[in-house]
Amino acid sequence: MLYKSAWDSLRPSLGVMQGRLSPPQRGRIQSFPWGSWQNEFKYCNELDISLMEWTIDSYNIENNPILLPKGIREIRTLSDLYNVRVLSVTCDFFMENPPWAAEGNSVFLKRLFTKLADAAGSLETQLKLVVPLVDSGSLRSNSDFHIVLDSLNIEYLQGANCQILFETDYRPSDFKNLLADVSVRNLGVNLDTGNSASLGIDPREEVFTFERLIGNVHIKDREFQGGSVPLGSGATEMSVYLRYLMSIGYRQSFILQTARAANQDHVGEIRRSIRYLMQITEELEFES
Repeated sequence: MLYKSAWDSLRPSLGVMQGRLSPPQRGRIQSFPWGSWQNEFKYCNELDISLMEWTIDSYNIENNPILLPKGIREIRTLSDLYNVRVLSVTCDFFMENPPWAAEGNSVFLKRLFTKLADAAGSLETQLKLVVPLVDSGSLRSNSDFHIVLDSLNIEYLQGANCQILFETDYRPSDFKNLLADVSVRNLGVNLDTGNSASLGIDPREEVFTFERLIGNVHIKDREFQGGSVPLGSGATEMSVYLRYLMSIGYRQSFILQTARAANQDHVGEIRRSIRYLMQITEELEFES
């Protein structure tokens, strides 16, 4: 049997959440890094990170580069120059404008998801659209899920090169059943290790319940029922998650969505997080 370390498998699939390599803006832990987004491609290259998850929040959303032809051209140029691919988009604007919160939100969301579907075609890649059903976007009931699907312009997305991944605060078995009740393809799950730790969800239960539905993983550490903390200092059982993910054959993206640097050295914090992952995966092996 041929065995390889978990780090050897994880390293090529490791990415970073856009904005984590720049100073926080408007007091937010996560937002699009206006004024520095181009530099983040260079930082990724210096850190030997080949994936970046794009961020779209509501602030100045109409000018987010991924929604504009000129921006798409610049993204493609920077991707080629620094060998950094954009394969996923975290859609924080959904959480900030859930369809049940205000009249007109559904129309607003449909228009944006249509633009993202078009962006996937322009980037000539499949885009994973991460839809956060947490915090203000948390489902109030199962029936809300059908409202969500309608607000995504789901039929248009089905015909585009997109996969829709939901990040949810449901128990894994409950959300898997909810997905099974809808006849829509290209739906899956974004697993967030920190959010799950905060909710007290068992890693084994989550990984083996969702299994092939997992299309993206956010690497994060949080305290139980608390906020984000540096990797290795909270309740997230990171090595357990990685071992189970490797055991089911997960080979897709791992996106660093880590706590912000207290000393404002945000590139250094991502570098420290990479070293931490390397350390805890040294002892993990799996059959390749």
